Formats: sequence, structure tokens, C-alpha cells
Amino acid sequence: MNAKPYIKWYHIMPKGQRLEIEQSPVNRKWMDDTVMGYAYRCLPMTYASRHGWAGRAPSDVEVIWEGGDAAQTTKVICRRYTEHGAVFADNGTGNGIVTFHINAIPRTPPDYNLWLMGGPNLVIPGASPLSGIVESDWTFASPTMNWKLTDPGRLVTFKKGDPVFFFVPIHKTYLEEFELQH
Repeated sequence: MNAKPYIKWYHIMPKGQRLEIEQSPVNRKWMDDTVMGYAYRCLPMTYASRHGWAGRAPSDVEVIWEGGDAAQTTKVICRRYTEHGAVFADNGTGNGIVTFHINAIPRTPPDYNLWLMGGPNLVIPGASPLSGIVESDWTFASPTMNWKLTDPGRLVTFKKGDPVFFFVPIHKTYLEEFELQH
């Protein structure tokens, strides 16, 4: 009998200083605001919203990008730290990048990676999530989740509870095993 694949998180920070990870929520504020919750009637969309795990923002995070290339042109105005003092969000590497720190090292079985992305169907006006694939079967570093601010001078708010990072496991060779047929 084959063992069930796993994702193990080795937390670097104690509880209260880390991003808590859970199955991704299906609810999105903009979907709640549609007439009679109409957006939830799209089953592929609601399935995608919940199809993976997420780290939710522990508090509101407000950022603004002045439009420059340097990291200092992106300012985290509100709630850069968790309530216990660990860095949660910072001004990234420049060019309007906001970085959310996961403060944990993921581990998967051999041949599996984690695809990190923004929460499916999560709309953050003025920001776009950047995706990355982490080789989680061997990495020794905590990944981060990055968002690109798109509108210089615009105040962008990531709301408390928003799934600011989302991940799904993927097998390293599945893509090569598929063929697109027309």
C-alpha cells in the first residue's frame, strides 16, 4: 500500500509570529458582493478558490509604491509585523514588489514541488500576484510570496484574512507526461 503524499511545514517562528496555513477559503469579498451571491454559482471558480492551501494575512497590510525601481520606493504603511513582532510583509526587492514572509520551510515527498501563487479569484485592486514553483522536496529556505504593485501612488490594502499566498503540490514530471492534442 502506498503512503499518502504529504506536505510538512517546519515553522521557523512560534505561533503568533507566523502565517497560519489552512485549506483555502472559498469566500471572496467581491463574490459576496455580487447580486444574490451569483459568483458562487460558478462551480469551477468556487472549486479553484478552495483547491489548495493558503496563508491568510494576520492583519490589514497597507502599501504604496512611489513608482521607482529601488526597494525604498515601496512603503509598508500599516502592519508590517505580526502582533508579536515578526516581519510579515516588507518592501521586497524594488520595482513595486511587496513580499510576504511565510516563515516556514515546506517539505514534500521526493519528486513533488509546491506551486506558490496568489489566492485564486482573489482581487486586490492595484496588485497582481507573482507565481513561483518551490522545489520543496529538498529546499532549506523559507519561500516568500510576492505581489507586484501596478499603480504608482495608489494605496493598496491586503485585508486581514485574505489568502495572500496559496499553494498546490505538483509532481515534477506530470507536465512532461502530457501532450496537447489539437
